[in-house]
Amino acid sequence: MKSKNTILLVGILAVLVLVYLGVSYLGGDSRSKSFRDVLVDIDKDVVTRVEIIGGGTTTTLSGGPEDWKVELPDGSSKPAKQGSINSMLSSLSTIEPSRIASRSQDKWTDFQVDTTGTRVKVFEGSNVSLDIILGRFGVEGQRSFYTYVRLADENDTYVANNFMSMSVNKDPDSYRNNEVLRLKKDSLTSISFDYTDSAFSLVKSDGKWFIDNTLADSANTASYISGLSLVTSRSFATSSGNAARSVVFGFSNQDDITVSLDENGILSSGYNTHEVFSDSTATGKLFKGRSYFMK
Repeated sequence: MKSKNTILLVGILAVLVLVYLGVSYLGGDSRSKSFRDVLVDIDKDVVTRVEIIGGGTTTTLSGGPEDWKVELPDGSSKPAKQGSINSMLSSLSTIEPSRIASRSQDKWTDFQVDTTGTRVKVFEGSNVSLDIILGRFGVEGQRSFYTYVRLADENDTYVANNFMSMSVNKDPDSYRNNEVLRLKKDSLTSISFDYTDSAFSLVKSDGKWFIDNTLADSANTASYISGLSLVTSRSFATSSGNAARSVVFGFSNQDDITVSLDENGILSSGYNTHEVFSDSTATGKLFKGRSYFMK
């Protein structure tokens, strides 16, 4: 009798094992073996190239991981900001699938994971380490957001919680070096303005600023110098001509930096020799008249 009970228990156990295997491997579970727990597995320190395709254009970033360049629509290229690319790659790395939205190609258009989405291809050497399409962005409540995503060679569309598709910018200008000037005010010792009709200088002595040996207006001078800690612009120009105005910044611990403005209002800077800018706001921060610094 005991032997029969043992055989019965073994039989029941075998049936349970078969049921478990059937559920796990033949479907019936929304997180079946075909559900990907990981969509993005990239190492930004070895990424060499990124292609961002969307809106009828392709933005190509190449030369990584140490000498990044961004290719422009006219076929030329410019040095790219390492920080902007690192930020974009870090954002991609945050993509984690929370659930499958659809396994049908018929739903691609609804979730904008077809040609209307943004396709991102990441290369590590000659290997494609990521080929993903970023689709429709959505918001739930006041603090929860998500983006529909799909691996380019698969049908499944996933919901990636807490990821913004907009964090991967398609505009090549967003990866260019947009810094006109960056300086540390504590090491600044002189500022010399040279205009077509006048010239004057500010010199720092014993912690105070003087304009042509006269004490300068402390509030305006401090405001001007504080505004120079970082001057940026996204208004890129193509070329600059002869300088009509210039300002030279002298330092106690580095070479001078000259910023020039040509007759067409184009800014060029010794701090960033690869770019020129057409930006009245940046120009207003950099170039001031003598009266601005007078008491």
